[in-house]
Amino acid sequence: MTLCDAQVGDKIQIRSGHREADKRGKITRVHKENCSVRLDDGSQLKLAFTQVRNFSSAARKAWEAMPSRQVGRPKGSKRSNRISVTLRFDEALWNRFLLMEREGAISDRTTLFHEALSKIVESRS
Repeated sequence: MTLCDAQVGDKIQIRSGHREADKRGKITRVHKENCSVRLDDGSQLKLAFTQVRNFSSAARKAWEAMPSRQVGRPKGSKRSNRISVTLRFDEALWNRFLLMEREGAISDRTTLFHEALSKIVESRS
């Protein structure tokens, strides 16, 4: 990542090799050769641009390259009959769901939602 790529507010992940590897956060300040980052746990770090993976910068570059691209695959690709849907959940409920997923009680998120939605639709038909 270069200086021109980084912007305050960009979402990042710390690359392997650093003691805080894989932790995520946001850029709070951009310097000449590094950036200040606030991690999701609230701690602050100063990192070289080479130590972070900048998701926001990657998204900006992808948007410039293919602004009309559909989520997940380029237009015209018809590998399945599925569509991408964005949903909003209560945060407490979603956190409980993620915990169950981590513990292995939920193995396949897509199948679970498909089955639950199918039952709801069938019961109301």
